[in-house]
Order: sequence, then structure tokens, then C-alpha cells
Amino acid sequence: MKEGYLSQTFCSLLIFLLALAMPAAAQDDDHDHAHAYEGDTAYYLAGHGDFDIGFKDDQLELHIHLHAGAVVDGNSLAEDTTFDPDQLTVVVTETAEIRRPEGDLWEAAGVDVNEPMWVLPQHGQEDLPAFGLSTDAIPPGVLVDDLVTLTLRHIHGPGDFSLWESDAFGLPAFRLATHEQCLSVTLPVGQHSHYNWGFTTPGEYTLVFEVTGELAGGDYVAALAIYTFKVTEEPLCLAPVPGDVNGDGIVDEHDLEIIVENFGKTALVWPADDDASQDHHHDHD
Repeated sequence: MKEGYLSQTFCSLLIFLLALAMPAAAQDDDHDHAHAYEGDTAYYLAGHGDFDIGFKDDQLELHIHLHAGAVVDGNSLAEDTTFDPDQLTVVVTETAEIRRPEGDLWEAAGVDVNEPMWVLPQHGQEDLPAFGLSTDAIPPGVLVDDLVTLTLRHIHGPGDFSLWESDAFGLPAFRLATHEQCLSVTLPVGQHSHYNWGFTTPGEYTLVFEVTGELAGGDYVAALAIYTFKVTEEPLCLAPVPGDVNGDGIVDEHDLEIIVENFGKTALVWPADDDASQDHHHDHD
């Protein structure tokens, strides 16, 4: 009787966990716009991704393209995935903190010498987003002079934002800088570059970007999108996933193994201590 009850319970748990896992694992069949998460904005935490300026059906488009291995909500993506900008928050953690170097070239950053600033670095760092800027989805010949213009139309946040390239000596060439009202940059199509994304104060930044260009036929095209960056000095607490027993951000067979292993035991934290939980269980037999 007890064996049959355990078997029935095991099957019920399996069905329950699979039901919980399905929304988090579901993806669009169209991988050009695949999105693995429903509901609230997901956190882009690490790995290679791009601020992606594309062109489709004679229109410019803005997306975030994450490469396989990029980390979203604690999970590594199994394949390249393209998100709408409002589906992701780009996270800049405490490990991004640097001190502003000396030199007049750094004035555009918006902080004094040796003051802290938070930077997603141009050359990447393992525990931070390696956020590039890509126009390689725009074929040559569709825009006049093969150029597109990126403009920061609005910023809402606690500090200044800047975007710059570092040369071989580490010296900056700023492309965008709210501190100096440098808000527009012209980019060649067919390029994939990496920049430093800098912020002067922890907090959440909402950046409204517009991309514009002139078609070879004479018409102007434009696209507008909102990008969100979260600059935090505290460890980021990811929202719990229902059924995620081991806290790895996904619901899978490993969660089920823990539940089955601890079935009938009493513990505040799984996995339970075998001796203590068994003693407690026998006391109530």
C-alpha cells in the first residue's frame, strides 16, 4: 500500500514539476525573435550579447541579440536568441566598479578623477555582460553612404551614461556622453564592435534610443526602443521560480530528485539531514 502511494506521489510530483517548467522553457519557433521568458523582464547577467541594429522589410529594427552561453536569469542560453529590448534588463554588478583615471579625455564620463564609475568593459569580463553594438544585419547598399545614426533621445536614471572606445593605450574616445550632451553617433553598416558602457551612479537607467537612416531610394527610416540597465552594488536576488527546489533558476529532474529523496522527512532546508529528519519522523510514527 505504502509502495503504491509513493509511486502515485512520484508521478504526481513529476507532472507538477513538468507543468511548472513548461512556461519557462517555451520558445518561439521563429528564432529571429525567440524569447524564453514570459511575464516580467528577465536579467541579462553575463556572456556575449549585442545591441542589435537590424533591417527587415525596408525598416530599421532594434533588438538585443544574445549569443549561446549568455546568462539570463541564472541560466546559460543553449542557442543564439533575439529579444525585444523591453524583455531584458542589462545588469551591471559591483564587479564593474572602476575608478576614473586621470586626464582631460575622461571628463566626458561625468565623474571626478579617482571617483567610482560602473563600466561594462569593451574587452569583456567573465561575470559581466559583454555587450557589443552591431549593425552587421544591415546589408550594404540599402542605406545612403552605408551609414546609420544612433541617437539617445531620453535618459531617466540617477547619474550620467557614456559610451566609448578604448585604444591600445586605454585612452577613451567617447561616442555618447550625457554629461557633455553628446547624444548622437554615426555608425557604418555591416560592423560588429564592442564599447565600454559607463554609468556614474548605482540605480536603474532607462535609455530611449532612436536609430535613423536614409534609404537609397530617398526615404528616411527610423526605429525607437527603450533599453534598461540596472547598476547595483548589492548581490542581485533573482525572483524564485515555482518548483525550483535547488535554486538554480530552472525546474528539472534535479529538483524532482531532491523532493523524492526527502519524501517523508521533516526539514526546514532540503536536502534534509538524514539522522535528524529520520529521528523526527520516527517520533511521530
